[in-house]
Amino acid sequence: MSVIVPVFEQWAMIPRLLDCLKAQSYPRELFDVLLVDNGSSEIVLPNQVEPNVRVLHCEKKGAYAARNYGVAHARGDWLVFTDADCLPAVDWISEIICVGKVEASRKFFLAGRVDSVTEEDQPSACEIYDLVRGIPQSHYVNRGYAATANLAVPRALIQEVGGFNEQLFSGGDADFCRRATHKGFRIAYADSAVVGHRTRASWRAIATKARRVKGGQLTFKSRRHKLWIYIRTILSPGITSIRFFRSRQFPLRYRFIASFVYLRVWGVELLELLRVSSGGEPERR
Repeated sequence: MSVIVPVFEQWAMIPRLLDCLKAQSYPRELFDVLLVDNGSSEIVLPNQVEPNVRVLHCEKKGAYAARNYGVAHARGDWLVFTDADCLPAVDWISEIICVGKVEASRKFFLAGRVDSVTEEDQPSACEIYDLVRGIPQSHYVNRGYAATANLAVPRALIQEVGGFNEQLFSGGDADFCRRATHKGFRIAYADSAVVGHRTRASWRAIATKARRVKGGQLTFKSRRHKLWIYIRTILSPGITSIRFFRSRQFPLRYRFIASFVYLRVWGVELLELLRVSSGGEPERR
């Protein structure tokens, strides 16, 4: 098994990720870790790195290009994807293996649960927004795709379907999953295979992601699809607020704060629609 992590200017987060991977209940000699740098200005690693960890360098821009580069250099029959800002639970890989054994008689791939986490006793408004918005992986799976923050695929799937679309800076995970299901692979949800996803603590980080996602929704899409994105974005404040207020696992105050922060995010999304539609380069960070 190979764990593949694209890294772009997030090397300060890597030590915590490596600690989580070192603590896995699954034997370390049975999996390797590929950290694929994607053009960071500086690479800083802990003084002591486990023997199963390798650092690769992908010159082509984009996290999906970096993931494909990792696949090409991976040794495992299973390719497990996560991100630099993620914190896998101690049984993460073991649970992937267990669920995989149950599904082994079928053409399938796995998507695990993603929990947004913060270590602050009093999170900022941006962190609260990221907590409430979250990454609803089970919802994504019901719609036929999954986030690469927690995705495991057999090498045979890559060989049959191909890798990620390297022209995309966002949305390549959904594109990849849908191509796989069209080829007859079933996406299985593994609620017990958990990674924590650290919340974004600053407005700049929130706005950057919003621009990246919106640009990805418009890249290489048909006119009909773009029209739907325009309509969906215009209607988004109402749709998003309803989803936030249904998230009853969070205090009402958190849901109000998240809704107000999203109004600001919505402004960023509208401006990005205009910028990318006018020929601007999509955000990659």
